[in-house]
Amino acid sequence: MADDFLIGHYTNREKVSGCTVIICPPGNTASCYAGGASPGTRELVLLHPEKKMQTVNAVLLTGGSAYGLSAAGGVMRYLYEQGRGYKTAGGIMVPIVPAAVIFDLNLGSTMFYPGDEAGYEAAQSASPDFGVCGTVGAGTGATVGKWAGFEYCMKGGLGTALLEYKKIFIRAIAVVNAVGDVFDEQGKVLAGARDEKTVFACKNPDKDLVRLWEERGRVDSSREHTVLTTLLTNAALSKLQAYKLAQSLQLRLARVFFPYSTLYDGDVTFVVSAGSETVSPEILSELGGRTLHKAVISAVCSATALAGIPSCSSLREET
Repeated sequence: MADDFLIGHYTNREKVSGCTVIICPPGNTASCYAGGASPGTRELVLLHPEKKMQTVNAVLLTGGSAYGLSAAGGVMRYLYEQGRGYKTAGGIMVPIVPAAVIFDLNLGSTMFYPGDEAGYEAAQSASPDFGVCGTVGAGTGATVGKWAGFEYCMKGGLGTALLEYKKIFIRAIAVVNAVGDVFDEQGKVLAGARDEKTVFACKNPDKDLVRLWEERGRVDSSREHTVLTTLLTNAALSKLQAYKLAQSLQLRLARVFFPYSTLYDGDVTFVVSAGSETVSPEILSELGGRTLHKAVISAVCSATALAGIPSCSSLREET
């Protein structure tokens, strides 16, 4: 069932970072695909299709760049207290918590990152309520539209979406910290690089994208960019099928962002299956792609201005 998954957040708006924990039901099957050239991750090798481990206890999405991976220790500590984890031959429980990070050290306190206590707090607060979106958890310090320079960016955030098809449910979580612009389902720019009048620099995607990139594009390697996505479903999947689904979903995101998957991106997609419902891989991929797109839209539309970075909602208020 959809409410077998739980989600919890730690948010620090003053120092502009946070983390999000997704606690997964027992007996799940999980894999992931890291398509970005510069990912910051933990325990991802365990999720490769050829590795022994099939199940995860939680997934951590966090700010703080590689430093933020330390929040996984707090998640493990909480799960251990709950008796959750992989039972070793010696009887010791070891919680399996893969994690991925975004770079948000360029906002707020430059050396603040979610640590052990933040991870524990996020896990402890986990509930079936996936409705909290925007400038929260791992999306607190997220930004988008940095291709024209960081001074022209907008707030990204964390978004969720749920799609139900017959007996299948698909829930998507997206942490949107993209170098590129974000496009809506009609192919129009929803959030991204602005010009000096707080109007999107790219007004007509078909005509403007390549020209503007040639004229103004100056992605700075010191401004790392990452989109972290997670798909949860009750469709029955093998580990290899979960991996292939994660791969196809990440490719699908090329329709949502431009530019996408640059040398400075650390994009990672997790897939966790907890159920026995059957559906063709092609249908699941298509429905999953649509759900991820809605989660991305949710992230930027729900975000609020922070640390001097405007959001979709704050720009609408100005006009």
